[in-house]
Amino acid sequence: MFSLERFRELNDKVKSHDDFPGFIQELKKTGIDYYEIFFEDGHADYYCTNAVKVSTSKKYDKLTIAEESDDIQFLTYLHLFCEEKSDCFEFYNNCVTVGVERRVTSIEKMTSIYYSKAGKVIFVEKIPLPQSKTSMA
Repeated sequence: MFSLERFRELNDKVKSHDDFPGFIQELKKTGIDYYEIFFEDGHADYYCTNAVKVSTSKKYDKLTIAEESDDIQFLTYLHLFCEEKSDCFEFYNNCVTVGVERRVTSIEKMTSIYYSKAGKVIFVEKIPLPQSKTSMA
């Protein structure tokens, strides 16, 4: 059963981008179908298999999302984040400056899709399977 507390427990174990696939595998067990993170204020909406939606509160004051998206600059920012050269807040802030509104992560499809404010798909990131069978539980 999904709970924000369980999500936080699992999320706290993610120390690098390499940990993300294992995190997603553990989320599967909680009943989440997909979740959205909104970069303008850091809140998230979680959609569960039993048609329940759970939302978090905002994490910071609202940032302004650029009207026009810059796909190339976004990919640069994503690369820096994946290489752990920026933290989560810096990445979210960078996203809004290049017009990226949110990320939708599908547990079943193992993808993270980044969308512009206008709803355009900016980038589809395929989440690889975990390298080891180590559980995050």
